[in-house]
Amino acid sequence: MARKLKEYECMYRKEFATKLSNKLNSDRETADEITTAFLDVLQEAWSEGRTVNFRNFGVFEVRIITEKMGRNPKTMEEFLIPASYKPSFRPTKDLREKISRSIQENAQKNMAF
Repeated sequence: MARKLKEYECMYRKEFATKLSNKLNSDRETADEITTAFLDVLQEAWSEGRTVNFRNFGVFEVRIITEKMGRNPKTMEEFLIPASYKPSFRPTKDLREKISRSIQENAQKNMAF
């Protein structure tokens, strides 16, 4: 089972928009509109059953979770869990390796003081 690297550090939308505005040399409101537009387009593509592929980054897709039998552990009663859809992101191998190297380098910097 995968663990989170640091559960307490999370970048929220406001900070993301601020960093994006710095990269684009624009105001935060414009960056927030771009973020909203990106998420809207992604949601529309998923609702149409399409995947969104960014070369050298990854694939945003919807996975189908098939129906299965579940059991109430208290009563041992079985019931049917209906099929559902799960949005997911699958990074490319290059992105995974780049992130891994970056995390390892940051860990080494933090250890050497």
